[in-house]
Amino acid sequence: MGMEKPIGIALIICDRVITDAQTKEKTLVGTFNRISARAFPCVHPRMSIFVAVTNGRGPTNAHVRCVNETTGDVVFEANGPITFKDPNHVVEMNFQLGNVVFPKPGLHGVEFLCDGEIILQRRFQVTLMNEGEKP
Repeated sequence: MGMEKPIGIALIICDRVITDAQTKEKTLVGTFNRISARAFPCVHPRMSIFVAVTNGRGPTNAHVRCVNETTGDVVFEANGPITFKDPNHVVEMNFQLGNVVFPKPGLHGVEFLCDGEIILQRRFQVTLMNEGEKP
């Protein structure tokens, strides 16, 4: 990573991200901060993690992960390079995930890192539903 340190603009958890084919504008559908399950382990069928960062320079190793903050277990993770054209360039990413398995309830955190340093973090709850409660 160059002299500039990336700055986080957004980390949003949602059902899906739609990108307009012509304008490249993004629409985030179904944002949430809680997953309720009838039993554990539970499988969440679809989720997207939208991330936007700026202020970087050149190539950077990016990493996104979800950690159960109660147990320390990593639920999912992905990594790869991103490149900033200049410090004013905004890099937007969408991580689409299917059938994510949450082994246990608890407070979870989605973290986005550049070159091993946490740039953004978003917490959400994964809970056991009460009897009669609707998802």
